[in-house]
Amino acid sequence: MRIWQRVTQRQITAMAQLDQLSRRGLYSLSLTQTDFPDGNYVLTVGPGPIQVLVPVQLADDVGGTGYYRSYSTQFRRYNSWLDLANNQRVWVQRYLTRWVAPLVDNLAPDSLTLGVITDTHAVTGVNKTYYGSNGWRHVQELNLLADTGLLDLKVHLGDMIDGSQAPAVSKQALAQIIQTLAQGPTPFMAVKGNHDDNDKYDEHYDQPASFSANTYANIVQRPLANQATLKSQGRLHYFDKGQLRLIFIDTCDVSYALDDRGQKRYDMKKVMAIRQQQFEDIIELLSASQDKTICFLGHADLAQPKGKGAVNYNGTTLQELFQAFNQHAKGRIQTKGRPADFTVQANFDFRHTGTAKIAAYICGHRHRERAYQLAGVQYIWLNCSALMGKHHALTTKYNRHWDRHQGDITEFAGYVLNFNQQTQKLLVFGYGAASRIQSFNL
Repeated sequence: MRIWQRVTQRQITAMAQLDQLSRRGLYSLSLTQTDFPDGNYVLTVGPGPIQVLVPVQLADDVGGTGYYRSYSTQFRRYNSWLDLANNQRVWVQRYLTRWVAPLVDNLAPDSLTLGVITDTHAVTGVNKTYYGSNGWRHVQELNLLADTGLLDLKVHLGDMIDGSQAPAVSKQALAQIIQTLAQGPTPFMAVKGNHDDNDKYDEHYDQPASFSANTYANIVQRPLANQATLKSQGRLHYFDKGQLRLIFIDTCDVSYALDDRGQKRYDMKKVMAIRQQQFEDIIELLSASQDKTICFLGHADLAQPKGKGAVNYNGTTLQELFQAFNQHAKGRIQTKGRPADFTVQANFDFRHTGTAKIAAYICGHRHRERAYQLAGVQYIWLNCSALMGKHHALTTKYNRHWDRHQGDITEFAGYVLNFNQQTQKLLVFGYGAASRIQSFNL
């Protein structure tokens, strides 16, 4: 019985032709007009089936890289090709390279440019229609944009993990995402989401809290603090370029308190807040932001279009502080009628901040896009990167409309945000399941 079969030269002009090669053997191929560089290749088809594609010139050590893919029994088709040099999906590299090229050529070099994803909800294990390891894959692919040199900063707006797995697994997934964001010379920022403390897991098990008080800080905050280009004010992080200032806040600022069974007093998945110390840090930083154009970024929206609070505690209070800053006012925050953990009392004086203003608040959390103005502050919601197939109960209407699928551009969603001080414009460019371009005044 012959296991291997040598096939003579074949001309391949479409990726679909490679899908038809499933019989074990060695194939000599000439590829043109595919996702790969034109040229001669050797394709090995092995048990599984798996395919390994190697350019002929690689054998002569004159450049090139190899490619690999396996077969999906769930979808009855091959999975995406992986570039063995960087472990990136070939079609995504090609898509993002084409998508980002006009931005590299046309965005002003003195403007501030971010690469942003949010709500990856990474879960260890494969899920081809919903949250899964694709969350980590999408973080890897954000690095492709950074590799172009376009970005000043990479940003993850929270819910890095789904927080639904055993603590050791969730810790590993969270660390893996941070390590991936830290790759390369471009600095990064990650804010805390309401799933990042693993409370979804705790909700289903009658046992002590799965994350300690310092778990998130040890995995995320320490690497953030080690970056020279990312500045801090107390527990706040901020990033400056010219007269533009980005301030990153924690909308999951909830005290870590345990009951007599070692379980959390507050389910951080359901309770979101901004507390006293963070308000003090925000006030101090704003007071030192003379003539700056400021944009805040966080995981959850602070207030709804009609002004109603969108986080459990102090979202509208912070929005009111934004308004006071834009009016260059002096005053005092004095909250009432809430638990002591969430009471805020703080003085502020913004009379000496020159032409400074808070222009926008940018967030994720809602798994959809939306934009509205609230008392002069532009709110911008970004869609979730995590795959949300239309047949899952928790999939939002927005993502049902996209009819998202694994293995095509709707699988992910990401953004490049460009802040231009000269034109006083914020441009939001989306890829994948995201609006292609939105424009806002700063």
